[in-house]
Amino acid sequence: MRTFLKSFEFAIRGLKHLLLKERNFKIQFTIGLTVLTLSLLVGLEEWEFLWILFSIFFVLSLEGINTIVEELLDFIEERYHKKVEIVKDLAAGVVLLGSMFTVIVATIIFGRALFGISRITGLFFGIILDAFLFGLGLFGGGKR
Repeated sequence: MRTFLKSFEFAIRGLKHLLLKERNFKIQFTIGLTVLTLSLLVGLEEWEFLWILFSIFFVLSLEGINTIVEELLDFIEERYHKKVEIVKDLAAGVVLLGSMFTVIVATIIFGRALFGISRITGLFFGIILDAFLFGLGLFGGGKR
């Protein structure tokens, strides 16, 4: 039982690191809390709330995995290497896909809850919003 409780201590230390040291995680966590608060205020149906909750944890988990990949690669190879850059870009791309999925889920659910639009219209607006945010560079579409 002692080692089981110790593993929680390690996990909490890892989450603390993500929240205090990782800029992207902090941003996504703040957005997630804001969306979660909005979800509670709007009074979503149970299944809608669960999709929002899943989407938030999905993106935060992907960002955590991305941080693990980056930290490991920086530890293994301190100098620049093209393969390291590719692997880091792939990990970031996975976070991007998760974030785009989350935007689509949010536009479908909040579109219905706030504006009474259909799911297909919410999907359409989600795709448009993803393209717009990508173009602005907010989802990695900008220059390095």
